[in-house]
Amino acid sequence: GITVIVLVSVWLGTSYSLQKSGYHPQRAKQTYQQIESDLEQLSGDLAEIRSQLDDTETAFQDLEFLRYARQNRTSKEKTG
Repeated sequence: GITVIVLVSVWLGTSYSLQKSGYHPQRAKQTYQQIESDLEQLSGDLAEIRSQLDDTETAFQDLEFLRYARQNRTSKEKTG
């Protein structure tokens, strides 16, 4: 009997103390869910950026190829 009273008293005291210091379980859960949602959005944005960078990399490789091909053509015309 005394153990139950002590445990309930500690639980109530802790709950009261946490609420007094500004902790609210529902608010903590909402904050966690918001952070999780933000991280998912960030992950999606990063995947989109990576895809765009891959596309850009291909375009740059094509430009480099054309640049060197043009240099080779002009150097052959000068020597030929």
